Amino acid sequence: MDDFKQQNWGAASNSGQGQGGPSMPPPPPPPEITLRTMQSDIESIKQSGGENPIPKPFIPPEIKKQNNMELEDLSKEESMIKPGNGDGVLPPSEPPKKKLKIFILITILILVIAGAAFAGYKFIYPMFKPVISMPVEQPAVIPENLPIVETIPPVSELAPPIIEELATTTSPEVIPIPEPIVLKSHMSLLVSSADSAVPFVLSAPASLVSIREFLVAEAVNKPSTEMALKEIVLSDQGGQLVFADILPLFLPSFTSAELAPLFEEDFTSVIFYDSNGAWFGMIAKPKADIDIADAKILMAKLEMSADLANLYIQSPGTQVTTEFKDGKANNLPVRYLNFSKTGASLDYGWTSNNLLVISTSYNGVKAMLTKLGVQ
Repeated sequence: MDDFKQQNWGAASNSGQGQGGPSMPPPPPPPEITLRTMQSDIESIKQSGGENPIPKPFIPPEIKKQNNMELEDLSKEESMIKPGNGDGVLPPSEPPKKKLKIFILITILILVIAGAAFAGYKFIYPMFKPVISMPVEQPAVIPENLPIVETIPPVSELAPPIIEELATTTSPEVIPIPEPIVLKSHMSLLVSSADSAVPFVLSAPASLVSIREFLVAEAVNKPSTEMALKEIVLSDQGGQLVFADILPLFLPSFTSAELAPLFEEDFTSVIFYDSNGAWFGMIAKPKADIDIADAKILMAKLEMSADLANLYIQSPGTQVTTEFKDGKANNLPVRYLNFSKTGASLDYGWTSNNLLVISTSYNGVKAMLTKLGVQ
């Protein structure tokens, strides 16, 4: 019956509009129908906090069957609930684009807040930060009447680069200091002083020719006495000549290498004068820490030398005997070899204190022994 009335009311209304007649008033709203169930009562009690349950409105199926156009118009509203396929009512869903916009806005907001905080700490905070002032030391006042002396630390406290810098700035050219020249000193081995003494300094390295030239020139300077012993001090720019270097000049059968370990450097050389001429002689001292037998064995080579004539200031002539013989001078054993010139004989021997005595004359070796304290 109700359906019929509604249809007639709608038809009359449509017919009037189509014919240009007055519009009819809309039909009254359907009556409100409420429905209570156990589930609805429980939910109502929860929502109201324990008050009496409120019945929920209920729409009958007849009212749901409305005009399709009216339902479509109502479904266009976002707040309306669209009917399903008979499975119930679906809640409204939020579009995905709206969630993406919210996420982007939150991200931008976080970045803006972080940038503002960094800018405030970097630029604004230093403007309000208190400035701590450090005390400034005042330079010491130097009186005008006092001189300013620059102190330099000792060289030992300077670092090696500073020492090198000072060395290059203060003395650009380092001149080496030569070692001091220590002249070889001479001390006569004669116990009693000679009748006279003559120094002779060689200007060039010692040689047999230079020494013989001096001896020949000095032989002319004979003392007034018939017999005399003159000491000759042979030296060069370094001082007294060395025995191990001089003897090989006269007798090449000897070498400096074999003489130096056995004999002292200093020695005594003499010229003995008598009626027969001028005769050369030498006295050498062995070193204290050697075996004297080694020195005597070495000097025995003298008897085999072919250069004995080099020891003479003038020619001794020829050898009278072919080998050395034993003899005595001042009761001291000697070995000797006679030459044809009167007074020329080569004699050598050892004193009781192991001094080596070499003379080119028998009278000369006796005079030398006398000056050495051997009578």
